[in-house]
Amino acid sequence: MRLATLVRIGVVLVLLIVLLIFATYRAAVHEPEFYRAETAVPAAEQKVANDEFLAQTTAVASVVEQPGAWSLRLTQEQINGFLAVDLPQNHGNVLPPFLKEPRVQLQAHEATIACRLQEGALSSVATLAIDVTLAEPNVIAVRFKRLRAGIIPMPLEKLLEQLRNLAEQNQVPIRWTREDGDTVALVTLPPLKPQQGVQQRVQQIEIREGEVFIAGSSSPMGG
Repeated sequence: MRLATLVRIGVVLVLLIVLLIFATYRAAVHEPEFYRAETAVPAAEQKVANDEFLAQTTAVASVVEQPGAWSLRLTQEQINGFLAVDLPQNHGNVLPPFLKEPRVQLQAHEATIACRLQEGALSSVATLAIDVTLAEPNVIAVRFKRLRAGIIPMPLEKLLEQLRNLAEQNQVPIRWTREDGDTVALVTLPPLKPQQGVQQRVQQIEIREGEVFIAGSSSPMGG
């Protein structure tokens, strides 16, 4: 084989490697369309949505202390308003410093949580797809579906291990199981304000198109 032929083959291989690296980089920094749209919402609209979120949750928090049925419906816009405004202002230490600007997309039986991931000079958007249902009253089932950096699929094992460690450190009891190949975390909700003599039962959680719906009832302790 002639030297010139070897050189041409070498050049082609180098070009293929460069193109592969470039394609991988582009895939890693890809931003979902919904994330670009949600992070571009004007600040005034985010504040209105955040105020609605806080008003809704505050109203339900007072209702659940009284016997009777109750429900809460939060829209995608209200949740993202809270994530954009109240979360960074009043709960800034919740997220680690390398995760910024969380947003959610709500579809039927699936919530996609997106967050900007900053590692050195590389900035990408990580997305986690989950479903949240009720396994039984007061037991939430969180089903982990997909994890991606940009459009590149990522293994869930490391994330799940971090969640297990975090739950153990904070003494949050979680039962882990598998369903149709997906990992499911079963979380038992603690009683809310038992000193009030009222026990709450969460009886429905459903992720719907554009909203989350939660319903339950409260009754006197021992009743």
